[in-house]
Parts: sequence; C-alpha cells; structure tokens
Amino acid sequence: ADEAGLRALPSMGPEAMLVDAGPAMLGLGQGAGTGTGAGRSALVDALRGRDAGTGQRLATALDENLGRAPVPSRVEAGLEQSRQSLGPQYQTALQGAHPVNTRALADQLDAIAIAERGPAQRAARQVREMLQDPVATRELDRNPAALLNTRQAIDGMIANEVDPNTIRVLTQARQAVDAELATAVPGIKNVDAQFAELQRQSRALDRGSQVLDSGKTSIRPVELADEMTQGALPQGTQIGPSAAPARIREGARAEIDRVVGTNVNDLNALERKIGTPQDWNSQKLGTIFGEGPRDAVTESLMNNRKFRQSYQDIVQNSQTAQRQEAAKAMRGAEGGNVPHDTTAVGIGLKALNLVSKAISGASTARTKDEIGKVLASQGPEAQRIASQLLLSALKTGQNSQAIFRVMASPYWISATTPGVGRRSRQ
Repeated sequence: ADEAGLRALPSMGPEAMLVDAGPAMLGLGQGAGTGTGAGRSALVDALRGRDAGTGQRLATALDENLGRAPVPSRVEAGLEQSRQSLGPQYQTALQGAHPVNTRALADQLDAIAIAERGPAQRAARQVREMLQDPVATRELDRNPAALLNTRQAIDGMIANEVDPNTIRVLTQARQAVDAELATAVPGIKNVDAQFAELQRQSRALDRGSQVLDSGKTSIRPVELADEMTQGALPQGTQIGPSAAPARIREGARAEIDRVVGTNVNDLNALERKIGTPQDWNSQKLGTIFGEGPRDAVTESLMNNRKFRQSYQDIVQNSQTAQRQEAAKAMRGAEGGNVPHDTTAVGIGLKALNLVSKAISGASTARTKDEIGKVLASQGPEAQRIASQLLLSALKTGQNSQAIFRVMASPYWISATTPGVGRRSRQ
C-alpha cells in the first residue's frame, strides 16, 4: 500500500522515517504509540526532535536554493550612503558649468500661476520664487548650483504631494530645470544616471517585498516577468544593465524569510503563501529565483509538512482518535487472519519479523515496544528497512494488504489494554 512512499524516502532527506511513507506505516506508528515501553518513548522522542528542527531545515533549504536572506533596512542604508557619496561628483561637475538661463521656465510658471487655482497655483508660485536671484530681486538667478538645489527641492515637493494636478505642474517644471542643467553643466547627466540607478534599486527592493502579496493589488506573474525584463534595461547615460532585478530578488528573499519565521508552526499557511505549482506566487518565485530553486524549496516544504503530519497523528492525537481513524481505514478488518509465513519469508530482518507478528495478531506489548524502536530509525537505517519491505512485497505480493490489516486490527491498537479487542483465532 505504501510502495510509492517507501521508494520516495531517500528523496525526503536524512530525517525521513518509515511512518512518513503512507497510511499503512503511519498506522503501525499509531499502534506503537499506544505502547508503554522504551519503544514508544524512542518513537515519540524521535518525532518530537524532528519536529523541533522544522524551522532550521526550512531555513537551510531556503539559504541553499535562494541564497541567504538580506536585511532590507541594511540594504537600503547602503544605497542611501552610495547616493550621499555622489555629492562630490556633483560639485566637480558644477566647477565647469556655464550660467543658466531660466527665463522661459519663469514665464511658463507665471502663466500657470495666473490660470491655475488651489495647490497647483501655490506650487507654481513656489517654484517661480526659487528661480529668483536672492540679491538682485528683479533678476533670475543664473547660478547653476542654485538651479541644482531647485531641482532637489522640486523632487521633495513631488514626493510629498498627492494632488494629481499639482504633481503635473511640478513634473513639468522639473523637466524644464533638468533640461537647462544638462545644457549648462557638462557631465551632470552621468552623475544623474548613477543617482537614478540607486533610486531604481531602492524602489526594486521595496517592490520585491510586495510580490507575494495577495488581493486586488497583487501583481500577476506575467506583469512581474515584464518588470524583471524592463528593470534590467539601462536608462539615461547608464552603461550596462540595471541591478534592479537583483534588488527585487533581495526584497522577495527577505519577505520569504519573514513569512517562514512567522509561520513555521503553521506549515499550511506557509504553503498558501509560497504557493503550490499552480498558484501565482509559485510562478512568481520561479520568475525571480528560477524554477529549479523554486521546486527544491517547494519539495522541502512538502516533506516537512509530511513530517509534521506524522508527528501530529502519532504524538498529539488522542488514543481514541487513533482507534477511530484505524477502524474507518479498514472497517471490518481483523487481525490474526494473515499467516505468519506469507509476509516474513525471505526478508531475514528482525524488524520485519516484528511487523509480521503484529500482522498475525501477536501484537503483544513487547512487540509494540520493539516496533516502536524500529519506526524511530531515520536516515540510512530507515531506508534499509524500506528496501527490505519493498523486496518482500515484490516476492509475496501480499505485504500491502497485510499491513493495512494491522492498521485497523483491534489486536494491534489494543494490545496493552487487557481484555480489549481480544478474539480467539481460528
């Protein structure tokens, strides 16, 4: 019954246990969990210890496949420091600058201030005042450094503005100032390109933290693919591709790290966030990190979900629930009807002889104790036992049916409760 699961144990990593293979092996684990000896303790301790390492295993899988998670605030601090370091380059460019001429822009702003009303009118007047010479009040300031400061001031106004009409007026003024600076200050656009690139990276870092969001504002996978492609293209006088896609990747990686850290005890919620192969988030992760790394992370999540389920079904569920679930799985099945030699011949493994005893109805407390120890094994030992089970199934063709009987057998579940589930064997 659990052939596929037994064959898959090696791919689930060194923490995989036989109880993860499927319902039949899980049933044996639930039965062993009703024991009272060292075998039950070994099984429960192994499951608890493995469950406690869930967060670390997921973190390792993420680091190995998606790279280490950055701290966004530190990345942004580095970008800001790089922007600040461009100051001397602006000063160098200004040393070879020519006087600026803002007459056309001043006249345009005068006309806007007459026609517009409200915030747009006030913004036009503010920018017009910035163009004025502070000494010769009837003259326009021809200092290129003053015009550069005016551009920075306009950027600040745009960043804090919400009125679309005002933003339109300020954007037009900014474009005019930028064009005049490009004419009067040779080399300034090269410095501007470096500054703009750092700004793009900051926006991309923030964008990356949002790509896994849900709701109406959620970005579609095709839109994200377009953003990644367009984001790499150089702008202005920039030479070479932009680092914006790399910043998107960093932002997304940091967000995944946050999601895992806050949902490690709810792997179902974590799966919903990261997504199954058909979900948007899964497709977006494939776009950002590549399909191979994405699939490896998904596999690790699925394996750990299976580990968590085994732990909950054996350790946390009540014994009554175990009995009820076993009965539902094979209603009407009874232990003691499978001959001992049909499942043990050719196996030559003590562990499987113990399983055979359980199948044949001889599920004493000692048998449960021994099977608990067997099921507590992990890594190569668990894989060796799984290989022997598969070999036995190949030889007899009856192992799967027999183990299903164990899962529902009243002899197995109630072996340590005197007088419960006992029947005379034919």
